[in-house]
Amino acid sequence: MFSVDERGLPKHCFVCLKTTNEVVMIARDQKGYLPVREGNEPLWGQETADLANKERGINKAQSKAMEMGSMFGWDTPAANPAMYDEETGLPKK
Repeated sequence: MFSVDERGLPKHCFVCLKTTNEVVMIARDQKGYLPVREGNEPLWGQETADLANKERGINKAQSKAMEMGSMFGWDTPAANPAMYDEETGLPKK
């Protein structure tokens, strides 16, 4: 597994944009995202993002927290992986 910070967040992860189905990279503590390319072509699909994260030891809770942190701020509760299920990435009840 790649190293994580004290919050349990990896240095970066991959998510699939729901609007375009494009895979993008999120860097910890940075706003927004960076496109991911293979050559000049973008990568596509949730399965691709999930596989890239799994290969790096990143679970779905960490990925969801990274996605939320990049949008709403890294100091918000939404950027805490403990708020999400590790298998599904859905909020815990």
